[in-house]
Amino acid sequence: MKLSREVKTAILVIFGILFFIFGFNYLKGKNLFNVSDAYYTEFDYNGLTTASPVTIKGNNVGKINKITYIVETGKTRVSFTVDDELKFSKNSKIRLYPLGLLDGNGLAIIPADDDQIAEDGDFLQSEVEPGLIKNLSENFSGLSEGLDDTLKSADSLLVSINGLVEDDSKEGLKHAIKELNLTLTSFKNLSGSF
Repeated sequence: MKLSREVKTAILVIFGILFFIFGFNYLKGKNLFNVSDAYYTEFDYNGLTTASPVTIKGNNVGKINKITYIVETGKTRVSFTVDDELKFSKNSKIRLYPLGLLDGNGLAIIPADDDQIAEDGDFLQSEVEPGLIKNLSENFSGLSEGLDDTLKSADSLLVSINGLVEDDSKEGLKHAIKELNLTLTSFKNLSGSF
């Protein structure tokens, strides 16, 4: 059976669309052929992005799908997926922990020792790594103090520069440029003599 040119074109377009959908989802981090189980948890504040990893015992086992602020409760709900091969307890804790100074935060699954296996769609209890909130507040307070000192120094510098070029008129500016040229010329002559 011979296919007409229109049928061949239609098949090519359909494969092109499917390839585009697969490629677009792949670039977003979704693999259409990999089935993952989705779980949910909530935190009092958000320190995550969708690029944050989900780990267990230091191994990357999943990713964050969606971060939603719940207006009624004032909490942040996090939806994340984990490889369907990974089995852990429904009573496991989901810990928010810092990845590093510039890396942000991640989620760690802290497994519990019981036989109640978590299933797709379960809501898991959360916790924040001890000291994370304290470290964040200390870093922000130290940053604000340093920024305050920097702004004071910049203000002093600008006041000094303004005092040097106090004459606002064109003649004052021309005079300052003329003096600068004379200084550069004398420096050139001095360096040439050496």
